[in-house]
Amino acid sequence: MKRIFCVLIALVLTVGMFAVTATAAAEDLETGSESERVVTFHFDKFKEYVLDPTHPYYVEMNTKFMLENKWWEDSAKVHEIFEGINYRVQPAESEDLPDEEADDPDAHTVTYAEYDSEKTATPTPQAAKHLETKHFALPSAPIAKTSEPAEGEETGTPVVYFAGWEITADNGDDLPVWLQGTFAPGANIAMPAFDITVTGVWKDTEEEAESAVLPDDVIYMLYVNPSGVPNADMKDWLRCKVTSNFNLSAEGEWNFRFAVVDGAKESQSNYTFNFDDVLTTTYAEVEKLLEEADAEGRTVSDEDAMAVNGTIIYYVEDTTPPKVKLSDAQENKVVDGLTVGTAYTVSTSLTITDCSSYTVTYIVYKKVADNTEGAVDGWLQIYDSKTREVTEGYENNITTGGVITPLAEDVTGEAVYKIYYTVVDNVSGKVAVEDAPEGTESTEEYHPTMLLKVNPDPTAPQGPTGVQIWQIILYVIAGLSAVAIVVLLCIKPKQTVSDARYNASAETASEQPAAEEETSSDEDNTENKE
Repeated sequence: MKRIFCVLIALVLTVGMFAVTATAAAEDLETGSESERVVTFHFDKFKEYVLDPTHPYYVEMNTKFMLENKWWEDSAKVHEIFEGINYRVQPAESEDLPDEEADDPDAHTVTYAEYDSEKTATPTPQAAKHLETKHFALPSAPIAKTSEPAEGEETGTPVVYFAGWEITADNGDDLPVWLQGTFAPGANIAMPAFDITVTGVWKDTEEEAESAVLPDDVIYMLYVNPSGVPNADMKDWLRCKVTSNFNLSAEGEWNFRFAVVDGAKESQSNYTFNFDDVLTTTYAEVEKLLEEADAEGRTVSDEDAMAVNGTIIYYVEDTTPPKVKLSDAQENKVVDGLTVGTAYTVSTSLTITDCSSYTVTYIVYKKVADNTEGAVDGWLQIYDSKTREVTEGYENNITTGGVITPLAEDVTGEAVYKIYYTVVDNVSGKVAVEDAPEGTESTEEYHPTMLLKVNPDPTAPQGPTGVQIWQIILYVIAGLSAVAIVVLLCIKPKQTVSDARYNASAETASEQPAAEEETSSDEDNTENKE
């Protein structure tokens, strides 16, 4: 009995596993139909609508790739280039026909299926006519009827939820892919070349209504610049959406491809590009073609490019030198100057145009005496950003990282530091020219230059500098010398007299003979009396 029971259990498990496996396989088959959808790229149409017919494989540097011809804003062109894509143009405004054109024999009719009165009281829109490819706006969502409000509630809940609009062809033909699926209320669509009927779609739950609208597929542009290798598996290719701006930045052969990603997957939040979600034809042909090209030492030809669903080879040439000038911040620094003790990092953020890849270098000079060894016109090089070397003896002025720290001795009232820039295009090797005023053209090499004076430290005690002190001392010495000379010139010099009896000053000597004369007169008078 136990054996029979075990056999029955085994049979039940086996049947169950088989049923689960079959169900899973059926689900895979059903859900896999979407992933098997193929979008074919027609290069001949792309070339017709996008490329310059005179130079179809030449792109000038610094132009925004594919933005001159916005082919993705035209549904007819998009679906000729990408056959099988779910891509619908959504212009900002509809292009309804004026009344006088409503009877145009080439116009086609849009009829709206009558609304279900049990679901909404909104009136059904009137039929209208539109010319082929003209865009018109679908109506906004009808207001759904609601259930009776619950106790304590002011309004009830919708009986059903409006999901969007579906379109059918009145002639029974299949719709082009851009008219298939469910459109959101208010969407703009392009009128086809036949009459259509628009029908509202209702769902039982809000979640079902929100998921009913099929997101548009997204076109990506894949690219490899000349410095990269266009690997066959494409995993190393960079990418951007076709509606995005893309600037070419290197000279040489660029490889471009297009990939259409399933809109249902791409619309998911935080989506990351995945080649498994690409709906364009297989890359096997591309891989084979690239291998053959490598073996023959050549690039893919125009004919080959047309055959591999979107591989386009461009040769890019840089013909325009960069244009450069000092930035506003640098101009202000020239006017304001540096400050003693405040470090200033030399900036390389100049205003540069007409260039996407460039290198900025600079040399720093300091004002010195004209007879200083190595100086030219009083300017001595103290730093070169290329070598990051500081001239010996000027380590206190600038670091190997290009940081200037002005000293007190640099406060002279005139420019003390000079920064001489050089800007070179990394692609062409051309040195920049001056960004001249509008209407003028510059062709000579231009090197923006900053002349920087140094201001005193406003927080430091305001007193004479060392140079000024020496000047004051010299002025005092000169003044005292002048006074001494005047005094010496004004004072009469003294004299010294000597004889056998006296050794006295000139004044005493001058008085002595007078006394002797008086004595002699007395003696004479005495003799006369006698």
